[in-house]
Amino acid sequence: MKNFALYCKSYKRDVLRAKELLQSVNQFNVSNIPFYISTPKEDESLFKDHLGSHGYIWISDESIIKLNPYTNKNIIEKFPRGLAQQVIKSEFWRLGLCKNYLCLDSDAKFIREFSESDFIHADGTPLTIAHTADDFIAEVKREGRNYILRNMEDECHNLMSFFDRKGTEYDFGPAPFIWSSDVWQWLSDYLWESRRMSLWDAIALHSTEMRWYGEAVLHSKTITFHPITPLFKVYHYEWQFKNDQLKKITESTLKEKYIGVIYQSNWDKKLEPKEFQKPLLSRCWRFIKQNYLKK
Repeated sequence: MKNFALYCKSYKRDVLRAKELLQSVNQFNVSNIPFYISTPKEDESLFKDHLGSHGYIWISDESIIKLNPYTNKNIIEKFPRGLAQQVIKSEFWRLGLCKNYLCLDSDAKFIREFSESDFIHADGTPLTIAHTADDFIAEVKREGRNYILRNMEDECHNLMSFFDRKGTEYDFGPAPFIWSSDVWQWLSDYLWESRRMSLWDAIALHSTEMRWYGEAVLHSKTITFHPITPLFKVYHYEWQFKNDQLKKITESTLKEKYIGVIYQSNWDKKLEPKEFQKPLLSRCWRFIKQNYLKK
């Protein structure tokens, strides 16, 4: 079993994004950390056609799903795809390939060299993304997008209440996440023994895998809590990206603080295959809703 691995859960719509991520891993992975990509079995040939067969190890989502001893097939069949991917990412550890892993999204890419020491503390414990998101909150307030803050507060309070925790209101994201197999094992056992819940049930209840993990770190004390700020600059919204463009902030600037960047696929469509792109009118309406109707 490896101590550390990179893992990306992807699917056909993100195949070109995954290809760009792979290229950045090949360029900057100075420690030769193994890289795994999982997709639905039906997407295997598509990914191998676009990505080739070198620099990563392909595995099927189905091989991960079947390993959960508490899985209820009925709930899986009814699960929305967006939520199901959270569970699959959170259950990668069940394959027994590594003790810890960096969980990446397809729209991520590295922008400078990285090694295992960027993710593991000197004492051998995986670091934990955990901070108070002060910069992001200030940015959102300047833009007057109050609905984002309300959503963040609701997510935070829901999981703190579940574990009956008081104190600092942490943000355990954004992606990519540094995750410990020991923490996920503890959470899986805890949910089943105390609530007769699987992680599928947990995500259905509160759909935020990063907060389940972060609160589990604090509650279980399975690993030493070494909090760090995000490793990647994440542009959740197009307006964030445009604001940085006005400030002349580029990837060259970002790599002074971050090892990677994410242009979230909910707005950045340049790497989306044309057959999956929505009609112009639909995209315009989505833009209006995201930027003007939610305040």
